[in-house]
Amino acid sequence: MSSSVNLNSCIFDGPTGTRYGFLLYDELEQTYCDLAESPIVKDLELLAYAKESQQDVVRCILQYVRRYKKSMIINRTTYEWDKIKDIIS
Repeated sequence: MSSSVNLNSCIFDGPTGTRYGFLLYDELEQTYCDLAESPIVKDLELLAYAKESQQDVVRCILQYVRRYKKSMIINRTTYEWDKIKDIIS
């Protein structure tokens, strides 16, 4: 895993309508979720939403962040471990 973990809120427009969710990635893995009912605009709420995902890639990336007490970039803002630890621990 890399040292840079990114989480971005996303809007997915498709033939069945607009959906909301996130894109989570680092240098080795990436995944997305488009199951939110409305936009998630607050960064730490987005992290809490992502934590609830059942996707293996999400679990793996967040486990890496927990294990190494890494910071995360959420919607282009860097959050140090002390700011996110209570949400993902």
